[in-house]
Amino acid sequence: MSSTLGRLARNASFNLVQQVWLAALSLVATPVIYHRLGADEYGLFAVVGVITAQLFVLEFGFGHATTKFVAAAAARGEFETVGKIVSTSAVVFLISGLLGALLIAGASDLLVRSYFQVPGELVAVGRRVLLLGALLFFVGIQSNLLGAVWAGFQRFGILNILRGAAATAQVAGAAAIALTGGDVDDVVLWSLAVALVGAGAHLVLLRRMYPQFAVRPRLDRDAFREMWRFGLLLMLSGILFQLFLSGGQLALGHFVAVGLLPIYSIPFGLYRRLAMVGSSVANALFPLVAEMAALGDRDRLLGVRARGTRVLFLFTVPVVVCGLLLATPFLRLWMGEAFAEGAAPVLQAFIVAFGFGVVAVPVTELARGGGRPALLVVYTAILAAVNVGGTLFLGPRLGVVGAALALTGAQAAGAVFLMVASGAARAVLAGLARPAVLGACLAACAGMVAILEDSLALRAASALVLLSAYGWAAYRVGLEAEERVALGRLLPGGGRVRAGETA
Repeated sequence: MSSTLGRLARNASFNLVQQVWLAALSLVATPVIYHRLGADEYGLFAVVGVITAQLFVLEFGFGHATTKFVAAAAARGEFETVGKIVSTSAVVFLISGLLGALLIAGASDLLVRSYFQVPGELVAVGRRVLLLGALLFFVGIQSNLLGAVWAGFQRFGILNILRGAAATAQVAGAAAIALTGGDVDDVVLWSLAVALVGAGAHLVLLRRMYPQFAVRPRLDRDAFREMWRFGLLLMLSGILFQLFLSGGQLALGHFVAVGLLPIYSIPFGLYRRLAMVGSSVANALFPLVAEMAALGDRDRLLGVRARGTRVLFLFTVPVVVCGLLLATPFLRLWMGEAFAEGAAPVLQAFIVAFGFGVVAVPVTELARGGGRPALLVVYTAILAAVNVGGTLFLGPRLGVVGAALALTGAQAAGAVFLMVASGAARAVLAGLARPAVLGACLAACAGMVAILEDSLALRAASALVLLSAYGWAAYRVGLEAEERVALGRLLPGGGRVRAGETA
């Protein structure tokens, strides 16, 4: 088990380092882009992101299917099978990319004139932005396929270097364009150029490192049938999950002016960055689970679920508590007083949603990698129904705050369902006992700080002291010996095992 924990921790750390870096970069770039472009043009930029993200469901579940079957075939050393899997997926992704691009381009005029509340002087700009977004979608979905192949081989170091470099170039370039007086269509055009270069780098490195197979679109009927059977329910799950993520924003865009969308989309971006912390473990967990499922190792699967839940929750508690404590003064400093007034309750709602979402991560990835996609379909249906339905009800009444509350309610309902339906409720609650006690102590102390102090500096200093105490207690009390060893191997000098801790 220790070697499994070590590999999971190592892969998760690659993902986590990338997400921390990109979060830090976004903190610097977002206010620059927002204030330079203005609320309306930034709202159009957000619209492109929402629409393209929603249409990524057109991969029909073949992204996860590619990762699963590549991981299983590579574990058995069957590189000829890997080639058939990747070539078959390439056909699907090319067709999906063309279909999505045509949908965005064809609906661009209707969207900017009738659905979204775009000011008249920006209608032509909005149409150009969506046409560029159509091309961006096509390139992006091809990159998703190549990323799924890297994940199947569990080469997260390379994958995150490539993705991190592309994201860094995109965000830094967008900020530079905004600073030099560029418009929103210039920012989207830059994003398209970065995506093209990034996809090319993925392809070249894959060919050099794995010459045993080539990424050529060629349909293998047997591979397609097997992946389709696995991917069909995942496709439905993916559609519903994207509806959960983007449907609320799409519905909200019909009720509020496009200039108000950033009050939702910018805190939502922070929420997604936080959620990527959970995904850092999930992305590493999925191919590992697929490999263990292929080898029939059930005991290790159950151990990974219990340990993954406990470790994730230990890291989540301080993020949620400190996020609620610092949300308002942080937004004032970061985006300005006027923006913080409307966005602070939105961000706080998303922070709570993040906490509920993280609890569900290990169960969802074990269901996906272990061949229980039907459970995910029901789970994502609950997420989508509560979020979109809640936004349609609360959006006209409470605006962006109502949409944020709808998403939080969806995450809470989904987490409860998943634990009960998977039969993991007892195991998860048992694993959360120690983290919950530590979290309650941290929350009580943070609540006292919130009452006594209002400035960001004093709250941040108090949070640093609380986090230091929590970190020590979480490491010594919250983690088991084997988990401390796996975590220690990621740190300098981590190859040594402390006395009393066995490998």
